[in-house]
Amino acid sequence: MKRTRITFKKHLVPLILDGLKTMTIRKWSECGLERGDVVSLVSNGREFAKAKVTRVRKVRVSQLRDEDAEKAGYPDADTLKAALRRYYRRLREEDSLYKVEFKLIDVKRGSERHGR
Repeated sequence: MKRTRITFKKHLVPLILDGLKTMTIRKWSECGLERGDVVSLVSNGREFAKAKVTRVRKVRVSQLRDEDAEKAGYPDADTLKAALRRYYRRLREEDSLYKVEFKLIDVKRGSERHGR
């Protein structure tokens, strides 16, 4: 199933709009995204931007590194893993995740204040 949108918590919107978060990490059974796809970025049911997917990789939790954390808006891999465990309560080191890197291509009018 092809994905057309990615949802984010409100507190992450400013990080995305400021270019500090350029990757999301998800525990999806199927990714449904590939390089070149254009997706809507959504928070609280509202689209705040469009982005082009630049890279998709499947990894295990144990393979996440500080570089991944920085792209995802976290200071280091341990902090990233702790955040992921808040979203996915039963997350184990051997579980598979999708790393989806993206580049903003359009910011919706008024979104620069959305989430702030």
